[in-house]
Amino acid sequence: MKTIIAWLKEYAEVIGLVLTVLGGVYSLYGAMGVIICVAVLAMLGYILCRALDDKKESTDEEKSESIAGKEAKTISEEKLVTAAGKKSQPYDHMKKHPTMNDSDFLKLCMSGDARKVEQAIMNGADANTKDNHSKTALWWAAWNEHVDVAEVLLKNGADIDAKDDDGKTALWWAVYNGKTETAEFLIKHGADVNANNNGWTALMGAAISNHVDVAEVLLKNGADIDTKDNHGKTALWWAAWNEHVDVAEVLLKNGADIDAKDNDGRTALWWAAYKCKTETVEFLIKYGADIDAKDEDGNPALWWAVWNDHLDVVEVLLKNGANIDAKDNHGKTALWWAAYSGETETAEFLIKHAADINTKDNDGRTALQCAKDEGHTETAELLRKYGAKEYGFFGWLFSIFSAKE
Repeated sequence: MKTIIAWLKEYAEVIGLVLTVLGGVYSLYGAMGVIICVAVLAMLGYILCRALDDKKESTDEEKSESIAGKEAKTISEEKLVTAAGKKSQPYDHMKKHPTMNDSDFLKLCMSGDARKVEQAIMNGADANTKDNHSKTALWWAAWNEHVDVAEVLLKNGADIDAKDDDGKTALWWAVYNGKTETAEFLIKHGADVNANNNGWTALMGAAISNHVDVAEVLLKNGADIDTKDNHGKTALWWAAWNEHVDVAEVLLKNGADIDAKDNDGRTALWWAAYKCKTETVEFLIKYGADIDAKDEDGNPALWWAVWNDHLDVVEVLLKNGANIDAKDNHGKTALWWAAYSGETETAEFLIKHAADINTKDNDGRTALQCAKDEGHTETAELLRKYGAKEYGFFGWLFSIFSAKE
């Protein structure tokens, strides 16, 4: 009731105006005019009410959209919050969508533009990108001596000891090519100086390529001087084999084992004599190499120098005290092998240096008998000239049984 009374009070003027209009219509047109007027007023009221309802619905929708927008913004912000409570950066999202292919990124690393390399990584490039031969971006930066690019790559997770298809690291190649600054940089950033590079160490690479400065850098930073490759050969072996006496000297002064043997029991001196590397033979002897060291077959360096008719090396070995009558596992001396090979000049050289001309092998054969059996007439005549004994058939048989006893 109170609501009705309040409504009547609020709209009293309007109600009064409507009643006045109705009274005027009644006096002019009668009851029918009043009915028509009421109908018109009712229709106008209906239209007004619909308009008010539409406006209210529009206002409600705007409020709902505003609330939904705020909620969506709140949810979006919550998603961006990381476990650490910080909003993730656009950089993390961009990493998933690199803007540069692997080939272009590698070329960029080769170019030496550190700033562009860093930008490419920020845009999603992988610091460990490899080419078709497994050479990484760092490998190419090191190869081209771009240490600033290498530093960017390492700061972004590049594997400093990654190996290519040849099993070699960036450090190995820097050493092999004598890139001292690059080698020092890589070592400073943790490169493994003793990494196995398909059986070789970086120090062996320095020995093979004769880079003294890099070898010294490696030794200063803990390179194992006597590590052996898959065939038992050390860095010193490789230096001697390649006649790199400067590197060999650095190795020896840092404690390299001069008599280290490979898988066949052969030393650096043995191989130097075998290959007729006279200067290297002299160098190794000077530093105390065992001149009579034998391989697994009992063959000393002198034996192989004779076998290959390297008179210069034979002379150096004998001058430095090599045992001229040393025997191999079959009892054969250097002179015996000279006779067997028909090397008359070498045989005479050995005889003049007091080789035992009548020594027998394990089968009782002398150098003279061997020369005759092999058809080396000139060598046989030389041996007779210097007093070699003729045993004859029965003498030969006797020598065999004597040797066995």
